[in-house]
This record gives sequence, C-alpha cells and structure tokens, in this order.
Amino acid sequence: MNSVVQIRDIGIIEKELKNNYLGILSYSIEEDKINQIPVTYIYLDKNIYILFKEEDERIGIIKYGAPVFFTVIKNETSKEANKLLLIYKSAVITISGCIKIVDEQKTIEEIRIEYKKKYKYENISELTKISMIDTKEFKAFQYSGE
Repeated sequence: MNSVVQIRDIGIIEKELKNNYLGILSYSIEEDKINQIPVTYIYLDKNIYILFKEEDERIGIIKYGAPVFFTVIKNETSKEANKLLLIYKSAVITISGCIKIVDEQKTIEEIRIEYKKKYKYENISELTKISMIDTKEFKAFQYSGE
C-alpha cells in the first residue's frame, strides 16, 4: 500500500535539511527555461546557504533577487522482518524563496565554519561566493509504500 503524508512538523523538516548533504537548486535562466543544478548546502536559521568558487560558471546565470526553488530528497528502503516485501520511505522537502548574495562578513564566516565542519572541506577560503535562499515557504511530504 502506498501513501503520501504532508510533514507539518518544522522540527522534522529542519532535521532532514541539516542531515542531508545535497539538494537541487532550480531557477529560471530565461523565459520558459529552467535550470536545475545539484549543490551542497548549509541550512541555518530557516535559510539555505550555497557556497561557490569564484570561477564557478553557474554563478553567471543565476539571477539574484529572483525566485528559486530548492529540493532535498531522502530515500530509505528496508525489508519487512517477517515478509519479503521491500518497503520504501522517502521525504521530499521543497523550499521556495528569493536567492541573494551574502555580503555580511559575520554571516560569511559563520557559514564557512559550518560548511567546513559538515563537509570536511579544507580549502574553505576558495569558496568566495556565498548565496542565500531567503525562505518564503517550506513544503514537505513523506512517501511510503511496498
């Protein structure tokens, strides 16, 4: 039996966002054309932070101040103990908001420290372009079935 349940508990949503490592950033690059790129991220204070290198070509096509969507998917599978059924459970979280450039030095340093801890990334100084999705709305659903 398959089911879809909306996740309304912000604590569960935040836990999933903090514990996952990769999301998909979706944004418009021209009328009727959407770009989607996988990115590593930091979730902090209800916002998503994305760090880019100076030479990252993706920066040039992002329209800052424009609306974007960010999606994280978590998948789990397991076999039921007394059955041979494969059980799946997925959580899908989508965040909508506007993407902005972070220019406040205190926030930049805080995000770099968090990124270094989460990803064990030693060359943190090369991640000079920090973007933030100013969150407007969370939507989260859990999908499960056999």
